[in-house]
Amino acid sequence: MLGRLKMDIDAGINAYIEMSDKIFQKKHHRVKVTNGQIQGRFDTEELERAIKKIVRSQGFDEDTLLMDQPDTSCKV
Repeated sequence: MLGRLKMDIDAGINAYIEMSDKIFQKKHHRVKVTNGQIQGRFDTEELERAIKKIVRSQGFDEDTLLMDQPDTSCKV
């Protein structure tokens, strides 16, 4: 958030706190293996929605590739 989205520290912390409340609620209590696939304990779709919301709030399209230009001043 700091480097790619050029957010200041306070905005990054606030965004993380807001999205962590939604993301880190347990989806499952035990790890399940189905057809060789491990099912996560947290909701990955909620993580994706939260990140896209933050990206949009910074004025970017939600599907923008967040690649820095070689001459950028921020090395985060």
